[in-house]
Amino acid sequence: MTDELLAEGKYLRLKRRGRWEFAERTGDGRAVAIIAVTDAGALLLVEQHRPAINNRAIELPAGLVGDHAEFEGESMSVAAERELLEETGYAAEQLELLTEGPPSPGAISETIAFFRARGLRRVDDGGGDDSEDIVVHEVAVEEVPQFLREREAAGVAIDSKVWAGLFFIGASMAPRPRVPIDLVSAKGPARLDSPIGLALRDELFDRLDDALPDLPESRRVGILGGTFNPPHVGHALLAQAMLATEGIEQLWVIPVFEHPFGKSSARFEDRMEMCRRAFARLGSAVQVVPIERDLPQPSYTVQTLSALHAVRPGIKPTLVIGSDIVPELPRWRDPERLPQLSRIVVVPRQGAPRIDPPKDLDIKIYRGFRLPMVSSTAIKKALRGGGSVDGWLDLDVLAYIDELGLYAQ
Repeated sequence: MTDELLAEGKYLRLKRRGRWEFAERTGDGRAVAIIAVTDAGALLLVEQHRPAINNRAIELPAGLVGDHAEFEGESMSVAAERELLEETGYAAEQLELLTEGPPSPGAISETIAFFRARGLRRVDDGGGDDSEDIVVHEVAVEEVPQFLREREAAGVAIDSKVWAGLFFIGASMAPRPRVPIDLVSAKGPARLDSPIGLALRDELFDRLDDALPDLPESRRVGILGGTFNPPHVGHALLAQAMLATEGIEQLWVIPVFEHPFGKSSARFEDRMEMCRRAFARLGSAVQVVPIERDLPQPSYTVQTLSALHAVRPGIKPTLVIGSDIVPELPRWRDPERLPQLSRIVVVPRQGAPRIDPPKDLDIKIYRGFRLPMVSSTAIKKALRGGGSVDGWLDLDVLAYIDELGLYAQ
C-alpha cells in the first residue's frame, strides 16, 4: 500500500496509509535516552518547556541521532554521549545499551534506545544548546518518586520514560515508610528508636547475633561500610591507619547488601569473599561482617548502627568514611542520628581539596593518612578494557576476579 505524504517539515513528515495517519522522522529516525546516576547516587533529570504539550516537562536526558548535518552518521552511543554532556554537563566513562524500541508505535516510526551511563564526572554546566533552556535536576534515586509527584502536583508534565528509567536501575516506585518503632531483642528491650521501622524480633536477633563478632575488651570498634565492588589496596591501607591511630581495637568491614541509591554491584557473596581476601593480611583485627544481608533492605547506615547497638550492647563504634562521601551525607537516611549512634571520622583523599564537615553533624576530619587515588570505578573500567590494575588489588582478590570472570563486561 502506497503512503500518502500529507505534510513535511524539517524534522517530521506526516503520512497516511489507508485510514492510518502517522508521523516519521526525516533524518536517522532514532533517538536516545540516558539513565545517568552519579557516584553520589543522584539520578540526572532535565526540565524544559515542550511546545507540543504547551508545558514544562521532566525527562531523562535525551535527543535525536544525527539531528544536525555535523552529526550525520554518528552511532547511537556517540549521540547518547553528546546529548548527556550537552544537556547535563556530565561526561560518562561508560555507556551501556539497555534496550531499543518504539515509544509510541501507533503515532510515530521513531525508536528510542535506552543507555545506562556510568563513571560520571561533571565537566560543564549543561543546559542544552542555544535554542534550549534546560534545568538540570540531581535527585537522590530513592527520592525520585516523591520528587516526580511533587512536580506533577505543581503542574509540570512527567515523561513516562522517567518511570522506565527507574525500572532499569531497580528503584522502588513508592516512598519508603518512616515509622518510629522500638528495637526489641531476645535479650530485652533496647530503647533505640529506628526511624525506618526496624524491629529486632527473636529470629532476626539470632541471625544478627550469629553474623556479628564478639566485642573486644575495650568495646571500641571501627565500622567501615561500603559497596567494596571490588575492595582495593586503598581500603586495606585505610583499615591499617584507623587501627594504628584512632584507638580502635577491631575494625568491622560491612559490605552493603542493597545500595539505597540503586548502585549495581557484583553478588553480595562474591564481594564478601573479596573483602575476606583483601583484609586477610591484617589478621583478626579486621572482621568482615555480613550483617546487612539479614537487615531490611535497602542498606541504611543508621539502620545498621542501630542494630549493632541492639545486638552488641555497649559497643563504642567509630564510623569511618571517605571524604568523597561527605557531600552526599545530607541525603542519607536520618543523617542527624549518625552522631548519636557513632563517632564519625572522615578520611580525605590524596589531591582532594580541604573539606569541612556538614553543618549540625559532629564529624572529625582526619588530618593524617589520606586515601590514595584509586577507586573501584577506575579498577572496573581497567578490567573491562583489558588495562592494568597493577598495585591496585591484592593478588588474592585479583585471582578471585579472574577465576569468576568478574567485571569482564
